[in-house]
Amino acid sequence: MMNSAYRSCDDNNGGCWTNGEFSVECTDKDENGAQLAVPLCGTCPTGFENTPGAPQGSACRDIDSCAVGDGELPQCAEGISCLDIRAPEIGFNCAECPLAFIGDGYNLERYPERNGCYPDACFSANGGCSTNPVVKCANDRAAPNARVCGPGCPLGYTDVRGDATLCEDEKGCELYPCFSSVLVDPPVAVRCTDLPAPASGPEGRICNSCPKGFEGDGVECTDIDECLVDNGGCFQDYTVEPPVLTTCINNLTDRHNPLGRACGPCPDGYKGSGETECIYVERCGLGDTTATNGGCWVGQGDYAELKTTCTDLPNLGGTECGPCPPGMMSPDGTGGTGCIDVDACVGTPCYTGVNCFDYKAYEDPPTGRMCTYQAYDPTVDAEVDFDWTCPEGFKGDGVDCVECSMLVRITNAAIVEGTTDRAGWNLNKGVQVIGQLTGLDSASCTNLQGTYYQWVGSVSDGSPLVLDERNKASTQKLTVFKEQLKVKRNYMISFQGILRGNTAIKGSADLPFFVISLPIAVQMSGGDVVTGDQSAVIINASSSYDPDGAAGDILYSWRCRVDNDPTAKCMDRSGRQLPLSLQSPVLNLTMLGGASPNPVNYSFTLTASKGDRSTVTTTRLSIFQGGAPVPAIEPLVCIKPPCKANPDRKLTIRTRVTSDDPQYLTLEWSVVAEPESDTFEISSATCLTSKFNKDLVVRPGVMKPDSVYTFTLVAEDRIGPSSAALTVMVNSPPRPGSLAVTPLEGTELETDFRMTAVAWEDDDKPLRYQLHYKVPGEPGAPLGEGAYKSLGSDYSPDYEQVTVLPQAGLAKHLHLVTVRLSVIDNFDAVTTFEINVTVYAQAVLVTDDVLTSAMVGSPLYTLLRPHMGTPAPSALGLRHLGARNDTLERGMTPWSAE
Repeated sequence: MMNSAYRSCDDNNGGCWTNGEFSVECTDKDENGAQLAVPLCGTCPTGFENTPGAPQGSACRDIDSCAVGDGELPQCAEGISCLDIRAPEIGFNCAECPLAFIGDGYNLERYPERNGCYPDACFSANGGCSTNPVVKCANDRAAPNARVCGPGCPLGYTDVRGDATLCEDEKGCELYPCFSSVLVDPPVAVRCTDLPAPASGPEGRICNSCPKGFEGDGVECTDIDECLVDNGGCFQDYTVEPPVLTTCINNLTDRHNPLGRACGPCPDGYKGSGETECIYVERCGLGDTTATNGGCWVGQGDYAELKTTCTDLPNLGGTECGPCPPGMMSPDGTGGTGCIDVDACVGTPCYTGVNCFDYKAYEDPPTGRMCTYQAYDPTVDAEVDFDWTCPEGFKGDGVDCVECSMLVRITNAAIVEGTTDRAGWNLNKGVQVIGQLTGLDSASCTNLQGTYYQWVGSVSDGSPLVLDERNKASTQKLTVFKEQLKVKRNYMISFQGILRGNTAIKGSADLPFFVISLPIAVQMSGGDVVTGDQSAVIINASSSYDPDGAAGDILYSWRCRVDNDPTAKCMDRSGRQLPLSLQSPVLNLTMLGGASPNPVNYSFTLTASKGDRSTVTTTRLSIFQGGAPVPAIEPLVCIKPPCKANPDRKLTIRTRVTSDDPQYLTLEWSVVAEPESDTFEISSATCLTSKFNKDLVVRPGVMKPDSVYTFTLVAEDRIGPSSAALTVMVNSPPRPGSLAVTPLEGTELETDFRMTAVAWEDDDKPLRYQLHYKVPGEPGAPLGEGAYKSLGSDYSPDYEQVTVLPQAGLAKHLHLVTVRLSVIDNFDAVTTFEINVTVYAQAVLVTDDVLTSAMVGSPLYTLLRPHMGTPAPSALGLRHLGARNDTLERGMTPWSAE
């Protein structure tokens, strides 16, 4: 029964302290939910403390942060009141510092990191900062005088001391003076008036107007040129042509002259004051002027028949001389002051190195010059003048010449009897480089003696790379022999085209490459098997080889490890430990096995090395107790490992299987692919042999390019199963580029077509190229591949060939001939590309008397009839058989990659 004196937490908080705003936590049940005999009170809230002598949580009071215990220093500075912060906050604030002091009021003896109360440096007289105008004063105990003025003086004032303690109004007239000049007599100056602050800068003063005789804004004043208006009042007569004018001189410096200008004398042949009148005094026909051509120029010596014209100007009172004769000139542009022969080679010289011949004024023609380039002409074996021609290696008219550029390029580079690697060239294989000398960049370039080319080379280690006639260094096809190359060296081969007549005109194309050494190619059979310990396992690596063909033997070193237990030793069936290192290309092993289903798993790691090159390969054996059969898959063989299979060809995998119980031997093949989606089921649809056959033949087109397939053969007899596996990478054909043909139309057996393979890529280089052609619709041509005819030799590394097309296209097929490019990679995968070219038949002269009815059925008629149009050709002249059809472009087909 409950105690009648019991109080729950719902009853006045169970006797625990509360003030209506804050309360002590009350608990009246235990952790199991049972009622406690007496409620439990928690601790006082934050900012409160238990009242001394009262039970915990029954009475609480506000913590007084201003209280000072025995021996403690007060919180605030002397004379500054301490103000406790009301709970639940804990802390205090100090009252404001007294007048003329600032700070936070803390007791610095107790709180040395605070400010306390310190004198206000700005309290009296603005702290010494400017008071007219007033500048802000800011307390800064670290600054001199414990305060900082400013920043700076207000706009329109000058900071005299640089610290804003004394500010004076700007003197605008001193800083930005108005116009003045001492160059005139007497000197002049514009009056300047200062403006009070805040006016500042150029706006802090006012300039009056410019002085008399000047114009401007008072800051800048310029002299008024009185001569610009009505010739300044000096004499002028516009009633005659040309007008008669005396010279007006603007008088800038003499301000005593009220007119501001002076008048010059009358023109030649006139007299007077120049200001009010000028009178004509001489004419072309008076006195002895006729004998002297009126004062105009008369030639002497070789020029005796030449003179300038003299024109009488009666209205002006003078004479006028005409221009100098053609090919001559005078200083003033007329014939009145004399004429001299103009040397056209001086004013407009020929180009440097070109001879210039000037025409004299008494010759025909009287003007100009001839630019002549003299050079050796090999066609006549003599020095010859070439008119209006630039020097060797330049183009132009002999006056303006531009240096030509020699165009060369390297069209192809390939390994001779070897393979390439993406990192560089294979060691011990020669390099063949093909260059092309296109010639100068323009047909107008002067090239009388022709061009020649040469190859030069360098090596990164500074050793010489000698290129001479042995390498065909003076031809367009260079061969660098393998004995000339060193491993781990950078080489630079440069093909240079040079103009014979000017060796400064040259072009160069560079081929950098790095010589690498290929790793030892390990060919291993007999590994990766599951068998019994009564059967011998033969791991044979004797077919391994050095792709570089370097001298010396391949060294073999084997190491064995037990994969189940790395601490265990490799033991043979008799219990003997294998040597730590086996030095042989062939291992004949009978290894200790484990009881089924737990075989002993061995890893045999082979290091095949020659010199500083080595290849590490690991194969694995799983050995059961007993004599399970031993399958061994023969490895694929290729020129450049790792070997790849072409997906469009059948894949043949051959095996050897030994068994102590052949009567009960069964075989079964399986395959998995990466990616898994390319895995196929071994059946008659995918393979030419059964999945239970010893050898496996996969049909063409089953495997996917760029996939990796693992073929596993499981051999099982009454003793148990064993297996062998072979991983095959599938090749992908060259990625399609295109074939560029220039020109796209021409004539059979006449036009040279340049055919260039463009943008072909493959991971297995080098790429080689082959060209074929066919005539669409050709009568009697075989179908399919048989319709194509070769355009040259077998596959070649030359990606650009120049050839003629032996046959024209048929008129009914728009004269189109299909050219096919075949591109093959290092594993013989092929991609093709086709393009149509318009090829016309050669022109034949056909007349009416040739095409008579008597020809019908004749061999000539049979030959010509496929090329004839309608109506029949007539005797009007030549007819181009197989004429171009305007719908050519619509007849072209797009390329496709097969």
